[in-house]
Amino acid sequence: MRADELHVLNNGGKPISVRRRKLGTSYVLTVPSAVEMLVEVADEYRLEILEDGSLYYSPLKPTDLQEH
Repeated sequence: MRADELHVLNNGGKPISVRRRKLGTSYVLTVPSAVEMLVEVADEYRLEILEDGSLYYSPLKPTDLQEH
């Protein structure tokens, strides 16, 4: 798979998009249902992708909500 190539796998009827993140063995997986969930909670949670690729989320404080 080339670095710019996108593959879509089928996992039990749910598509999973796989794209190389950089040269080597690192991949970015996109599960549309998970992305939809993240979009829904983005107004209530601070989301951050950590260096290891994991997702960190924490509830926004009431003062944080007023800033948006």
